[in-house]
Amino acid sequence: MTKKLAVLGSPIEHSLSPVIQLTALKSLGLEATFEKYEVSHLQSWLASHEGFDALSLTMPLKEQYLGIAKATDTFVDKALSANYLLMTQSGWVAHNTDVFGINQAIKHLQFKTVGVLGTGATARSALVALEGMEVKLWGRNQAALGDLTFKYSAISADIEKVLDCDLVISTLPADILPELVSTPRPGVLLDAVYSRPSPAGFEGYVSGIEMLIWQAIGQLRLLVNGSFQPFENEQVLYQQMKSSLELAE
Repeated sequence: MTKKLAVLGSPIEHSLSPVIQLTALKSLGLEATFEKYEVSHLQSWLASHEGFDALSLTMPLKEQYLGIAKATDTFVDKALSANYLLMTQSGWVAHNTDVFGINQAIKHLQFKTVGVLGTGATARSALVALEGMEVKLWGRNQAALGDLTFKYSAISADIEKVLDCDLVISTLPADILPELVSTPRPGVLLDAVYSRPSPAGFEGYVSGIEMLIWQAIGQLRLLVNGSFQPFENEQVLYQQMKSSLELAE
């Protein structure tokens, strides 16, 4: 039976989710359609669109699972953010695979100090992924910054101290980060915004493409396996998904 899937958000035009997920589903031997929809209000969109097996969510929808999902996973509860809705017999279940995507993107790095830029849904997922570590946090929204430092035991720090960390995870919009990095920095940057060119100024760089692919693999585990059980030869699947992006350029 053909799976009916989609990615929702705004803006959505440049989303790469259909490319990587259809590549993976074909490799797994599953038939699926995967569309993208410009959506700002999730509940109203769902009222007029039926029959979907799963929905990937981007901004500004990651906090709109409330009142829609019949159940949530642990990472959703911790991050108050969902990037995946999976239809079950009892209704939609909200999942967060951003935490998994971030952990996979940074697992090969060695770092002692870490900072996060931003205070939105993806920043909360980053703080959950870094649970147990001392995290320096900077954001423009002072009210949200105060809430996050309390909830996640992060340390509010000025921008210079965050940028000087061994690892910097940026969840800032595309036009903000380049304005902040004016001098060379000693650490590695993971930029959650995969559509912007790698910024100059950091010793190392991890593209948000890594996070994108791994959070998608997390979603596919849930869709295909019904659990977070890894696929066999998952690294091969990762390489196929990454290659599909190069072909799509």
